Amino acid sequence: MGLVAFFSSRLILHPTDIIPPMPKLIILSRDAEKYRNIIEKAQLPYLEITSDHRQAEIVLGEPKAIR
Repeated sequence: MGLVAFFSSRLILHPTDIIPPMPKLIILSRDAEKYRNIIEKAQLPYLEITSDHRQAEIVLGEPKAIR
């Protein structure tokens, strides 16, 4: 279990204990850098962008690139 803190008799869990990590994302597009910038600006917690298709669980891309 991650960090646990007690405050005013209330149990406070570390966010990683209650929020599962987001899956890894791969971007397959000629405009991959543009899409990556948009996603990074959203500041999604725990989102990891990968370039390794074997690790990716979510694919964002052009249909021809995904096949």
